[in-house]
Amino acid sequence: MVAVLLHSVATTTMSLVSQREGAASEASDIVQAFLTLLTAVAKRNLNLLACSYDTGQFFRFATASLTLPEQSSVKAAASFLCALIIQSRDQSVLLSVVQDNGEYLVHTVLSCIGNPKYLFTLCFLPGGDSPRSVLDSYAEILLCLNKKYCDSLSRWLGSTMALADFPTSRPSPQVKANFSRMVLRERANKRKLQDTVKEFAFICRGIVNAEYQASAMSTALH
Repeated sequence: MVAVLLHSVATTTMSLVSQREGAASEASDIVQAFLTLLTAVAKRNLNLLACSYDTGQFFRFATASLTLPEQSSVKAAASFLCALIIQSRDQSVLLSVVQDNGEYLVHTVLSCIGNPKYLFTLCFLPGGDSPRSVLDSYAEILLCLNKKYCDSLSRWLGSTMALADFPTSRPSPQVKANFSRMVLRERANKRKLQDTVKEFAFICRGIVNAEYQASAMSTALH
């Protein structure tokens, strides 16, 4: 009965949001509430989540929601993704979901961190929230992936960072390589990873000098 109800809620919500494609932020309250519900279910009864709907669609929906301008929606999406990632090693279905969609997730996270298209994420947050709070959500996802899928994350970072002018043309190959190494090195120090993500975001957006920061990142690795 509960699984049927959850399936109905999921179908209705994702259909409603998809109808507003191109203006998804208008449904941000719905997205936030839905992802908060999914996170609660995932933490309490993961099997219920898996049997009520295609978990891969949930994963991709949450990944796409990371690009919304509202901080509350981003945090809800990150919380759900982290809840799935942390438990996925014990669930074969979830393991496949993360492996199949992990590169898409990493690409989306890095786009949000560095692409000027998402400049509002750093410069304008309703309610006076700090820019760092949004970047911390992206850092949390990278940390969870590194804890549970270190080898896969290394491949995903490598293939994504190899893309020309990604996430912007500002970071040099050295800066991108240093960033990837620093991400992969942090599996416990959340604050240090948050600082690394913030520094890379500022390089990508031209807020700090890339050459100076490349030197700083290189020094931090030793």
